[in-house]
Amino acid sequence: MPEVPAKLAFFLRRETILAAFVLSGLVTAIIDGMRVGTQEVWITGLVTIVTFSLLAWFTHQRRLLATWATILVLIVTGSGYLYDSFNSLAHASEGMVLVDIFKVVAGIYLTWGALIIHRERHAGD
Repeated sequence: MPEVPAKLAFFLRRETILAAFVLSGLVTAIIDGMRVGTQEVWITGLVTIVTFSLLAWFTHQRRLLATWATILVLIVTGSGYLYDSFNSLAHASEGMVLVDIFKVVAGIYLTWGALIIHRERHAGD
């Protein structure tokens, strides 16, 4: 198997993927909170951040149930970003092309991250 360059290896590390996972929940919560602006959305965002953080922590500790849950949430979140951005790009309704391209990259990264975590789930055994 060919050696991965050091800059790329950083993005393929388990810890980096889990940090991006928590960061995606934080950014989504902030954007939804600002867009809608109701107290319920802020509470839901806070619960999302806490849940994503706990899942990431227990996945980092290599807990099996948390790892599987994180893999599933990563796939759903990543594919959701991809669906939203491709749908927005196809309809060209909003004109926020830069945000949509960022969501495509984040969606691909989170989905690929789920595959990496799935592959490494028994690496410590």
